[in-house]
Amino acid sequence: MAVKSFYESLSLASLYPSASEVDKKHYWQQLLTNQEKMKRWADNCPENFQHNYLLVAAEMASLSGQHLEAMDLYDQAIASAEDNGFIQNQALANELAAKFWLSRGKA
Repeated sequence: MAVKSFYESLSLASLYPSASEVDKKHYWQQLLTNQEKMKRWADNCPENFQHNYLLVAAEMASLSGQHLEAMDLYDQAIASAEDNGFIQNQALANELAAKFWLSRGKA
């Protein structure tokens, strides 16, 4: 369930910018629902789930124009994944952070 919510959220965040207004509303509601679940998991076992919650939060902050918050959340997600040995998720967080920066003209 946790992995499904995580990857579903990342997929929805990726689709969001090009979605219709109707779909955006549905996607955002599902993102919020998934984040509620992931927040509970992160609170109960941060070693396993905090980096997932933070990465989706970073994507949501980016989508909603909260760029300073997004920057901080990407950094936290990367650090949490690294600290807890989730190398593949650390790489994914780095890739999404890089896309965030490239979309803002930073290399």
